[in-house]
Amino acid sequence: MPVISNPQYNPTSAYQPIVYNVLYTSSPDIVKYCEFTVYVNGTAIATGRNTYYATAPTFGSTEYYFLIDIQDYLQRWLAPNRAKSSMFGTLNTATQIDNTDAYAEVYVEFRYLLVSATTGKIVEAPSFDTSDLRIVDMATRQNGESRSLDEFIWTPTVTPARFLSNMPVEQDICSTDNAFVSFMSDWNWFRVRTYDSGGVLITDSYAQTGGTGNVGHCTVGTGIPQLQSVVWFDAQNPNFTNAAFYIVTFGIGFVANPTTVVFVGNPIQKIYRIVDCCDKKLKLFWLNRLGGVDNYNFCFVNREQKVESQVFEKALGWQNLSDPPHTQYDFGKAVTNIKASRSYQVKDIITNTDADWIRELFASAEVYIQNPDGSAEYWRVFISPASFVEQVNRGTVAIGFELNISQDVVTHRI
Repeated sequence: MPVISNPQYNPTSAYQPIVYNVLYTSSPDIVKYCEFTVYVNGTAIATGRNTYYATAPTFGSTEYYFLIDIQDYLQRWLAPNRAKSSMFGTLNTATQIDNTDAYAEVYVEFRYLLVSATTGKIVEAPSFDTSDLRIVDMATRQNGESRSLDEFIWTPTVTPARFLSNMPVEQDICSTDNAFVSFMSDWNWFRVRTYDSGGVLITDSYAQTGGTGNVGHCTVGTGIPQLQSVVWFDAQNPNFTNAAFYIVTFGIGFVANPTTVVFVGNPIQKIYRIVDCCDKKLKLFWLNRLGGVDNYNFCFVNREQKVESQVFEKALGWQNLSDPPHTQYDFGKAVTNIKASRSYQVKDIITNTDADWIRELFASAEVYIQNPDGSAEYWRVFISPASFVEQVNRGTVAIGFELNISQDVVTHRI
């Protein structure tokens, strides 16, 4: 029996209906359920059952129609991990990763359970159906936006593709900052060109992205410390000495000979302006709603340690013949269950343009800061639940929030 319709979009977002319309024709048995199994990258991850939503007579038989929506199963499978998802590469190290935890090749198998006209028992129909293969991504679409993800898929020389981020393609960056770019298109190479303050080209370098060359989800580290760790084609490393800015271009390429890469680049490029930065800022990284990683350096006004505890009291060890009657080590009241947590009060002024994409931070499922004590490691953090009011004043926005370290300070037991 045919699968009437597969999901409309390919690739599609896991955070919208992923609906299949199927039918099964039977007589005289009655079709009771459609049992479906969801396969992700060739492995079954879930099984469910639906009853039919409509029937129709046809040539002495009955057609039973089923609508199967599998978005719930895929949202759980593609949910951000408790540990860092693969989009968050190791800081200060080359990141060229195929994000297999951010997308999947999906198909569904449909089997039909019948009520036998002779025995009255439920039996499985002798035939079953299989859907087309679809790519499902963790990228989300908002109300009012297109349901399609086609704008992230590149058609060479015809249609440019967006990155999986709403961050501006031009941004300031410190020489010590890490940054990431995620994309869905089939780019297998990227190019980095460095320029001096007069716009004169210093170096032109090529490297592979780590992607599969197919539509999927890939992340590349584009900060200077990360790019300095990349293995570059023909050892042509980018030189950032005296560089004022650099341009990162993603595209499709192949090695023509030992010293030449034939490369066709996407017209939308990342441009980084190298600036001097204050080290006394919090470097935040968060999972944006498109499944990429955004970053921003925020000012903070204070660092706070909150301590909670419970007070208990015990009788003092009075000794009638002693003077004093108890020692300084005895105590009546003391605290137990000591819990200490750390947080930062962030206050900063950002531009209206930056506010448009930074607000995604407050609804992110995964937020990290780079260890503010100087080591190149992530600390998991969360933002205190609150209503965020953007106070707009002549093109700038005053922003403030509380950022909490997820790990409590380790304290001794009483």
